[in-house]
Amino acid sequence: AGNTKYNVGYGDKPCITSEGGYSWSNGIQDEAYHVYKWRNHENDRLSKVLKDNNINLSHDEKISISVDRDLNISVSGLNDSQKEKSIEDTLNNHSVSGRKYAWALLEQVNGAKRFNGLEDPLEEVKYILYDQVKNKSGVDINDLKLDKNGEIIGGNEEFQKLINGSGFIGLQSTKSFVSDLKKLLTYG
Repeated sequence: AGNTKYNVGYGDKPCITSEGGYSWSNGIQDEAYHVYKWRNHENDRLSKVLKDNNINLSHDEKISISVDRDLNISVSGLNDSQKEKSIEDTLNNHSVSGRKYAWALLEQVNGAKRFNGLEDPLEEVKYILYDQVKNKSGVDINDLKLDKNGEIIGGNEEFQKLINGSGFIGLQSTKSFVSDLKKLLTYG
């Protein structure tokens, strides 16, 4: 991220450094700075959540966190399965701005992937669609298919309400929801 002791600007515009001088940055430096900044923010948030729940990791303990399609967090890497379970329970019951903590983790991962050119544009959409379909209709996306005309088949009455616009999806429009779902069913 280069010199991260200053606020980088957008594009090739000068910005004021913390020392009162000026520096130049480009879009790549700006993105790197934000990935670095948010990774540290997420590490701090994770540390605080664990500390607030009386979970302490020593400096030599390293954990791996995984998020499944149901947005459940699993933890591995410790030689203490009870501690791993305690961390999992804590993180799975923690929310950030009213959403599962897993969303905050996924957003950070996607930011880093985007910066490194590894982002799958449908990856976050997959989680959102799976979550919406399952929570609003009880249907598993894997049970849905496209017919020869490209229309979605499968599901139940509640799911049909979602795709025909009579069920509440949330902030996303029905047209956008159905379009994204068709892309997911087509490309996986």
